Amino acid sequence: MPAPPPPRPAVLTTSTSANGNGLAKGVPEVDYVATRQNRQIVGQVPLLTKPYRPPLWGHSGHLQTLVFGIVGRLSLPPLSPERLVFNTVDRSQVSLDIFSPSGSSPVDVTPIVFVIPGICNSSESGYVRAFASTVMEAGYRAAVFNHHGTVLDLPIAAPRLFTFGGIEDVEVAFHYIMARFPSAPLILVGFSMGANLAIRLAALDEEIQARLTCVLSICQGYDILRANRTFRANPLYDRGMTMGMLKIVKRHEAYLKKARPDLDLDRVYKCKLMW
Repeated sequence: MPAPPPPRPAVLTTSTSANGNGLAKGVPEVDYVATRQNRQIVGQVPLLTKPYRPPLWGHSGHLQTLVFGIVGRLSLPPLSPERLVFNTVDRSQVSLDIFSPSGSSPVDVTPIVFVIPGICNSSESGYVRAFASTVMEAGYRAAVFNHHGTVLDLPIAAPRLFTFGGIEDVEVAFHYIMARFPSAPLILVGFSMGANLAIRLAALDEEIQARLTCVLSICQGYDILRANRTFRANPLYDRGMTMGMLKIVKRHEAYLKKARPDLDLDRVYKCKLMW
C-alpha cells in the first residue's frame, strides 16, 4: 500500500506595511494556509490582528540596529551554556551551545528553540545571547548553532567557512538534539542568512520535518538580487558584513595558508564590499 501523502504544511507569514520613511502602519498582513491550527494562532495572538504601533526606537530598522548596538550590549545577562562539539562530514568541527532554564533536567520535555544565527554570528553575538535569554525566561531551552569558523576558541580543520545554503553542518547538530531530547517539542528559528538555512533544513530533511512544531524565518533574504541593490544603497551594512567575514578569515589565516596555499589571502584582505 502506498504511503499516505504528507500533511499540508501550516504556513503562516506576516508582514507590516511601511511608508517611504520605513514607518510601520496598519494591521499586519497575515498569509496562511487555513488550517484549524493556524486559525487558532491568528485568533489568539493580538499582534497579528491589531494595528502595529512600534515604540519610538522601533520606527526604523536603522534606528533599531543603532539602539541595540549601543544599549543592548550593555544589558546582556551573564549566560553559561553547555557547549557541544561535532565532527562535520569533511572532518572539521562545529559547535552547539545549549542554554537551559533553571530547574530543567538534562533530558526532559522542556520545549527547545533551535537557533541558527545570521552571517558571521554565533552564540557569542549580542542579539543571539539576548534572544537566548528571552527564550529561557519563557521556560524554554535554547540550542544555538555556531556557524563553521565563527567561534573564537574553536579552530577549523577544513579549508572553508560557512555558506548561505549549505545545511550539512547544522543538520548534524539538529539530529543530535532530536536524539538527546526525543520527547521535547522543537521550534526552529533562523535569523537572516540563518533563516535561509532553517527553511532548507525543514524542507529537505523529512525526519526533521516530522519533529518540528514550527519554523520561524526572521528577516530572511529571499531575493539575492534585491538584497544586492539594498546593500549597495546602504554601503555601511555591506562594509560591516565584509569586515566580519574578513575578521573570521584572518582568525584562521595560519590554517588556511597551510591547507590551501593556492589562496591569495592578500587579495582577499583588500576586499571592501561583499556585494
